[in-house]
Amino acid sequence: MPPGPPRKPTVLKALEGNPGQYPLPENEPVPEGSIQPTKYLDWYAQEVWDRITTAMPDELYYRTDEEQLTAYCLAVSQYREAALNVQKEGAVLYEDKGSRVNPWLNVQDKQAMIMIRLSQQLGLDPASRARIVMPERKKESKFGDLVGRTA
Repeated sequence: MPPGPPRKPTVLKALEGNPGQYPLPENEPVPEGSIQPTKYLDWYAQEVWDRITTAMPDELYYRTDEEQLTAYCLAVSQYREAALNVQKEGAVLYEDKGSRVNPWLNVQDKQAMIMIRLSQQLGLDPASRARIVMPERKKESKFGDLVGRTA
């Protein structure tokens, strides 16, 4: 494995305006197909999915990104469950034999790390999102398709 960060996909470089101005590969495979939620999302993970897919540009995610986005949504849902349990039970559990750290803290910590890693890869955290520059969309004229018509 080469040292340094993983190569950024060409589509992201193009969306960011190719800041390095290096020639972009022309033969890179381009995924197709719109992204669809998987069937094994729980209700909260589905809410997260809906929130992300409606907030982010349509051109950003493709069918090949489903598993990565699914993993992110499930991590958020599991993080939420762990946080609610820690809130209810406390960070330290007191038992007859003494005290111990609530195991939900480990779940919460692990899911937070997964969320952070995946949010960077999916362009969901503020720093990653700031690096994505979407292509400028042409404003539609208020005269629409009247321009060019003859009476």
